[in-house]
Amino acid sequence: LFHFHSSFIIHKDSTMQNDSCKILLPDGRNVDLCTPQGANNFLKTPNPGKYISNAIEDANKIRTKSRKKKNSSTNGDKLNSSDKQLLTYTYFLIDSLAQYGSQDLFASNIQNDVLELWLDHTMNELVVRSKDTKWHTTGNLAKHDNFLLVHCIPMFMHKAPTELGFEKGFFRLLAEFIAS
Repeated sequence: LFHFHSSFIIHKDSTMQNDSCKILLPDGRNVDLCTPQGANNFLKTPNPGKYISNAIEDANKIRTKSRKKKNSSTNGDKLNSSDKQLLTYTYFLIDSLAQYGSQDLFASNIQNDVLELWLDHTMNELVVRSKDTKWHTTGNLAKHDNFLLVHCIPMFMHKAPTELGFEKGFFRLLAEFIAS
């Protein structure tokens, strides 16, 4: 059980293997974000971008806090399990809405400032991950960091995030990350 900004509750098994993510909407409906109907119902709620922005801002806080606590012998973040879970759910939320939501609803209900906040977060994390000794030595990322990249695929199936990605140099940064 995961509480998401007081009015949304996400139910997801701990393995994150099942493509099902139930959210209790403020109007009492329980929808599955991993279905077109559920994602579209979420996108039709009043200001869905607010919830995405809040989640990304929380992810930013977690990342900032963890970097302050990091061990000087590694470049990796020191995250507790609840922080990792929150990051995973945040990225899963974005992934599900982008993947299952209709192009029209996504475009009309997710504002550019929300997309920019998401892209800035993703780009900042790519810069940090590109310096991570674990990435350099194994080519592997932690599970929650994998989700950071996985959600990019459905996001860039939408016009506005793709245009913003080119404008801000995301794809160049991604190539640099892969080459690092």
